[in-house]
Amino acid sequence: MRIDYRPNGTSGFRCEMTNDVGLVVTVEGSNGELQASVSPEGLPAQAAVAAVERYAGHEYEGRRTRDAEKRRHHEKAAQEWREVATDVGELLWDLTEATEHGWCSDCLTKSDHRLAGSRTKLRTRRYVCTTCGSPTGRCDVPRCRNFADRGGGPSERARYCAEHGHQIPSFEKLTTAVDSLEEYRPWLEFERFNAKRFSSIAAMSVAGVGVVGPMAFVAAPAIGGAIGAWAGLSGAAATSHGLALLGFGSVAAGGLGMAGGTAVVTAAGVGLGGAAGASVAGAYVRSDKSFDFEKVVDGGPTTVIFANGFLSEGKTGWGDWMRIISERYPDATVYRLKWGAKELKSLTGLVPTSATPVSAKAAAAIAARATKSAGNLIGPLGAVLTVAGVARNPWHVARTRASMTGAVLADAIVRGDLQSVVLVGFSLGGRVMAAAAESLATRPDEAPRIEAMHLLGAAVGTHRDWHGIEPAVEGTIYNYFSKNDKVLSALYRVAEAGTKAVGCEGIPVKSPQVKNVDVSKKVGAHAEHLRAVSLR
Repeated sequence: MRIDYRPNGTSGFRCEMTNDVGLVVTVEGSNGELQASVSPEGLPAQAAVAAVERYAGHEYEGRRTRDAEKRRHHEKAAQEWREVATDVGELLWDLTEATEHGWCSDCLTKSDHRLAGSRTKLRTRRYVCTTCGSPTGRCDVPRCRNFADRGGGPSERARYCAEHGHQIPSFEKLTTAVDSLEEYRPWLEFERFNAKRFSSIAAMSVAGVGVVGPMAFVAAPAIGGAIGAWAGLSGAAATSHGLALLGFGSVAAGGLGMAGGTAVVTAAGVGLGGAAGASVAGAYVRSDKSFDFEKVVDGGPTTVIFANGFLSEGKTGWGDWMRIISERYPDATVYRLKWGAKELKSLTGLVPTSATPVSAKAAAAIAARATKSAGNLIGPLGAVLTVAGVARNPWHVARTRASMTGAVLADAIVRGDLQSVVLVGFSLGGRVMAAAAESLATRPDEAPRIEAMHLLGAAVGTHRDWHGIEPAVEGTIYNYFSKNDKVLSALYRVAEAGTKAVGCEGIPVKSPQVKNVDVSKKVGAHAEHLRAVSLR
């Protein structure tokens, strides 16, 4: 199997994978646009195309960068993706016409799997899923008829399906709905025993590996571009950035595992309420044991969901929220969203709770102090976030957790078929709500599910695409900000490399759907929002 890469001017490339008997997989990139072709036609080559694409992408970036460290990263990643492409390409050319039917652990659909003619040393059969093009094989749990991922070469180590590997609650439940939000967390409970617990692979696994799977293979350019746009980029930069973040699942292969999977759900809302949303939500919730929905009021059809940030008291029930929500939505059904308890507690211990000013020097000291232990804040996910370059301080870790929580919240809203939702978030809880709205806004041709959104002292950057959120909101996005909020004006700007927060600056867009409410006269410090503000 040969893979040839050729530059195409200064903004493109042509990459071709071939063998001596007629297989040709071609990927061409130009100005961020990607085109692919496969010969002979009819082969399930989605994963092969994506692997060639990733190899070419790293070759392209590695040859352009002047940074030696980045060049080494791209060279290593290119070699890894070259090996993946070669393995999948060789498997494609070895396919027979024999097929077997079963659940695929990569694309999470019930599909036909084409049998390869050759076997591994231990006579293990390998297949290719005709839906997503990924290498598969029967789950190694006796009598299990599901298909496990068999990518990464003909390894003889144990491979388990997504059920027995505890990546999903069960295949049958992936597209089912829940009757209420309090049923969402129990719905994610597993139905099969964890086979990895009894295998040596357990020591090597990382939470969420494989979550993205070939859903990203199938629509890599589109999803990559969407994620890049979500990060504030455009054109070739957006596609390159998005695809780099995806990594198609495996941390070992240069991807971001669960973090990448969450990015897919956040950027491509079509996965919400379906198999992709369930897979990502399951992996994420397992890493945040505090995640849950608590019903505090059983009321009318409007559903209010509120989320704390740090410096807001109360771990259960109303806490400090009763007045602020009851006055504005007296007849609504109200839920408290529990999330990120460990991260929020860590931040609370670093930031003063009174109106004492937080100087830039103090904020810098907090960020420096945090660098040493940030990777330990979120357990298995710490390694993933370190790869992503965001585990630099507790603020980065917590705000990344908030964005992931928002994506899972969006899945819960869709899976619960909630039609009139009010989202209310304080501090990093505001970031949770903004991320949820972003996810819902990417669902094509869907009616808005959010009646209104209220952000109080929100730890969200001013550069976010607020117009992109508007399609998910039927009414108004209220942003309550205080110029006296030194936590956001000092700590946030240092931790976010100069980025300003809407919680102390306002949202810088002109739109009838966005209303900034200056509460500076009432709010003298970050912790005072819930006691001083009334919702519009």
